[in-house]
Amino acid sequence: MVAPALAPSVECVELLDLTPTPAAMTKAWRQQTAAEIVAAPSPPRLDAFAACLLDASPDAQAERLTPRGEDPALLPHHQAFAGWMREQAWGPSTRPR
Repeated sequence: MVAPALAPSVECVELLDLTPTPAAMTKAWRQQTAAEIVAAPSPPRLDAFAACLLDASPDAQAERLTPRGEDPALLPHHQAFAGWMREQAWGPSTRPR
């Protein structure tokens, strides 16, 4: 929803924009696609890097994922990954695995 307001200075993407849609969106696919660029060893060698993590509360995330047909049993995993991403935004060396 914010993409038009931020363009062309900022490119807005979702995970599905970064790689082809897999037959099954597994936790491993989600983690590999997120790329963990800030936690990787190379960012200090980049000329610049900026990211904006748009976040949602666990309840809002459930409200967004449930209508998409996500398995409710997987919601804790989605929410845990969002929590990890939050930690990475504050401190890239937090739980690097």
